[in-house]
Amino acid sequence: MAMTQAINAQLNLATDKFELNINSPDEEAFQECMNMVNYTFATRNTDRITLDIMGNKKMFKLIETLPFDPYRKMMSIVVKNSDGGYVLYSKGADSSLLPKTVFRDKKEKEKIVKAIDGYASKGYRTMVFCRRVLSRNEY
Repeated sequence: MAMTQAINAQLNLATDKFELNINSPDEEAFQECMNMVNYTFATRNTDRITLDIMGNKKMFKLIETLPFDPYRKMMSIVVKNSDGGYVLYSKGADSSLLPKTVFRDKKEKEKIVKAIDGYASKGYRTMVFCRRVLSRNEY
């Protein structure tokens, strides 16, 4: 979730600390959620994303960004991790991502759909996050 955010970090020269520029209330809520579980967005530039994961810095090479568009109803990024593997991360509408999701079993799918429907029936905005490890041939 932390990597798919549309945020940028800028160094405040007066305080010598990074400040986040967050483009939407959704992105701000995601960042706050990630901070609560000690997954913190550290820095991002044109080809690198650095996360602070429970006190350990982890860097990812940004390979591709597929911005949100109304046809796909999602945005995605492809990164190369420190092990040299490629991973696709996506976030977007459940109607777009759930049909592409491989669930462990029918029970897992029912549980997730029930949770999403429950939040939606209360008027909450829902969004799905997913990842897929890609083979070298797929990317």
